[in-house]
Amino acid sequence: MKYNIMKLTALLAVCMLISGCSKQTVTETPERNEVPETEIKTELKEQEPDYEEAAKLLEDRAQAEFEKAADSSTKYENFGYSPFAFELFEKLPRDKNTVFSPYSIKTALAIAANGADEEAKEEITKTLGIDDLDDFNEYSRALITAYRHNYCAEMSIADSLWLNTDRAGDANFAQNYAENMMKYYFAPVNKVGQADAEAKINAWCEDNTNGKITEIADGGDFYAALLNAVYFKGAWETQFKESATKKSIFTDRDGNENEIDFMNMTDGFNYYEDENIKILSMYYNSFDFENNSPFNNKVTPVMYIVLGNDNRTDITDHLEKLEYCEVNVSIPKFKFEDTEDMVPALTELGITKVFDKSRSSLSEMFDGEKDDIYLDKVKQKAYIDVNENGTEAAAVTEIYAEAAEEFDEEPEIKDFIADRPFTFIIADEYNKEILFMGENAYVQ
Repeated sequence: MKYNIMKLTALLAVCMLISGCSKQTVTETPERNEVPETEIKTELKEQEPDYEEAAKLLEDRAQAEFEKAADSSTKYENFGYSPFAFELFEKLPRDKNTVFSPYSIKTALAIAANGADEEAKEEITKTLGIDDLDDFNEYSRALITAYRHNYCAEMSIADSLWLNTDRAGDANFAQNYAENMMKYYFAPVNKVGQADAEAKINAWCEDNTNGKITEIADGGDFYAALLNAVYFKGAWETQFKESATKKSIFTDRDGNENEIDFMNMTDGFNYYEDENIKILSMYYNSFDFENNSPFNNKVTPVMYIVLGNDNRTDITDHLEKLEYCEVNVSIPKFKFEDTEDMVPALTELGITKVFDKSRSSLSEMFDGEKDDIYLDKVKQKAYIDVNENGTEAAAVTEIYAEAAEEFDEEPEIKDFIADRPFTFIIADEYNKEILFMGENAYVQ
């Protein structure tokens, strides 16, 4: 079989913008031999740590943690295909095509949870399916390292903390919070002002998404910001040939018929079907052609395409039932964008305290007495393009806050004809992480 390179670029930038009002505090006389707080802050401003060098040192430690985590499937099992992805998917609108990143939202909210008070932290972690946030932080550190160093695909995850000194004044991220976010998420602290915040944040996003996400900040009117960027680029294990693409009919959710391009092939895939659903598994390349051997890797990127899951129910239990067989595949080329306000869905799933301005909940994120910070908006923009040459996907999440096998006989060939609405899932099968998912229900 010939292998043409088919590239998947999945990019994600997550921006958490936090606004607030600084409060006047009474400066107490320091105890003998203590360094006054103002002197400490001045010293920190004059001697900013080399976060990039620290991140490189921490990556080696994180890789060792990942090796331990890989040998302990029980400890980290619940961090993978948690119900959260499908619970959130079920709450999103059905009158349009949908694409979003559960992994992005989970990671962004986990970073926020690290700075939340106990009640808000419990709401967030319970909704995300995280039993212990400290364990999840360790897992995230190992997973980020694994994604950066995997060989199946080009992947990276970057995080950073930003403080707007024009709004925050002398305030800072709490030292413990900043150190933990550096340790577990490799997130350095950056200081900006009202005038340069937008340009610097957008430049960071562009640098960390291979130029695919160039704008996320809209002005500099925020108190603080937490940013996350994810980049993915892989090649299909089994190719589609452009010469096999033919016109066919796709029937959308409203019953309208449209003639569009379908990609076609018959080959061996992992596959499952019952009276209700069909699931096709399409892997990305995990073979090292230069050395003629499989990559020794702890990441397994794959796309699942699901027919018949109109209720958007959790199908992860069915993934264990996939079996290798010959499949006649016909799926449409599709390309669309989606923008979604996630607050109503997250609130319905149980996250409420961080969105209630009368119940401030991010007191652990900043130094001093910060009792007026709450999340105001969780918005995600996403894009996906699937064609013969590859799959390109991008997503930007903004979280704002405000103050106040072989056969012995001729095999049966299964038909997988995606000529009606279907769900698509881009996942890491090894670590049980859903990176992107969505639904193609209409022709656009």
